[in-house]
This record gives sequence, structure tokens and C-alpha cells, in this order.
Amino acid sequence: MRAADVLCAQLDCGSAVTVVEVDWFGEGSGHIWADVFDCQGKETHLSQCNISSWSRAACSHEHDAGVICNGSSVAFHEGRVRLSG
Repeated sequence: MRAADVLCAQLDCGSAVTVVEVDWFGEGSGHIWADVFDCQGKETHLSQCNISSWSRAACSHEHDAGVICNGSSVAFHEGRVRLSG
């Protein structure tokens, strides 16, 4: 859950409420850049966490996960971030 908190903070969306499995948001697409984030919870960006296999992730999209944050809604412009909620 610490990685989820870091992600919510990085997106300026508060803190994580829960982590959900692939059936909540559906499978993603494209390259999987990392599969395990070991965060302490004080990082401000996921890239500051220990990442076990950067760009060599051995998982598939059937193992995707999502994060629900408690912060306010945000709008992304000209980005490629898939959000729902």
C-alpha cells in the first residue's frame, strides 16, 4: 500500500484508499515497465522507490492493478495516463 500512497501523492491526489485488481478498471495495454515497487512511503515519485526489474517486467496485463486515491479530481492535458473515477 506504500507504493499506492506514493503514486497518489505523485499525482497530487491525496493518499491511497485502496488497491484494486485488474477486474476493477480492466486490463491495460502496452509495455509493462516495472512489476514490483518497494517504497518506504516518504518518496514523492515512484521512480524513487526500489524497483526490482525496471523495463524487464516478467508479468502480463492480467496482473494489472489500480489505485483509488482520496484526493480531489485532477485533469491531465496532453498526457498518456489512464485514469478512471
